[in-house]
Amino acid sequence: MWSDFYRAGGFGMYPVTIFGFFLIVACALYALRMRPEHAKLARVLGVMTLLAGALGTATGICNSAFYLPKVEQARQLAVFALGLQESLHDTVLALILVLFAGLFGIAGVVRDARAKAA
Repeated sequence: MWSDFYRAGGFGMYPVTIFGFFLIVACALYALRMRPEHAKLARVLGVMTLLAGALGTATGICNSAFYLPKVEQARQLAVFALGLQESLHDTVLALILVLFAGLFGIAGVVRDARAKAA
């Protein structure tokens, strides 16, 4: 699964990667500088990353279902299961990126709380 993870996810992996990269940068900036605008940007980018993952998954499932009639009936379930598995790669990547960004976000929240307590 992991050896061809990115390729198997298809075109939807690119927007997820772009939004996810900027999300991680925004969260890292928030952790370092603790500016409210970085937190707002991180929230929007987090939503965009998850939505891009969901859109990539949905279009992958649609493509799998569209081409399913071209497969012999005995193999349709197996082929659709494979298409579904590959389509979910977009959502998995989005969740991984949001989790990593969340670590930076937690660091920023902890630093902000300590600064306010001091």
